[in-house]
Amino acid sequence: MDTIHDDTCPSFEGTLELIGRRWTGSVLQAAAQGARRFGEYRALIDGISDRLLSQRLKELEAADLIERTVIPTTPVQIRYRLTPDGQALVNALQPLAQWSTRRASRPRRAPAARPPAPTPSSGRRYCGRRRTRAGGTRRCAPMNGRMPISGLDRPSPASLAVRGSRTPRQSPGLGEA
Repeated sequence: MDTIHDDTCPSFEGTLELIGRRWTGSVLQAAAQGARRFGEYRALIDGISDRLLSQRLKELEAADLIERTVIPTTPVQIRYRLTPDGQALVNALQPLAQWSTRRASRPRRAPAARPPAPTPSSGRRYCGRRRTRAGGTRRCAPMNGRMPISGLDRPSPASLAVRGSRTPRQSPGLGEA
């Protein structure tokens, strides 16, 4: 088995990060289909916002995968086209696109059934929320017949002040004990 060399790994990871961003594959595919102007990209890519399309085109231009040409007419026209590196990337992604199409057309297996959560033998109810500790994932403490208080169920500090009681977060002032 070949080892991964440090000199190729950062460039490979950078490329995967670039093409793995949302809508980047669609922008490259639209460019390969002949999209030239911003409106053509927007028409070919259903659901992308103008802001995100503009951002992806700038990223691909910075990566030298798409070339941006400004035509000084009234109004100014901006055209985009794939660079030779961009075309090579699209060609390299074609087998991946074919693989994903074949995979999507396969019938999916049902996910394995999850075993029910363990219940304590003492009959105490647990709140069901999980918390992580260094030793792994554990359930929170037993409620002993109490329901957990959500943020909406807690009385507001203002309503407690009206009743003259203190919230647990308030500390006694100076001189109070």
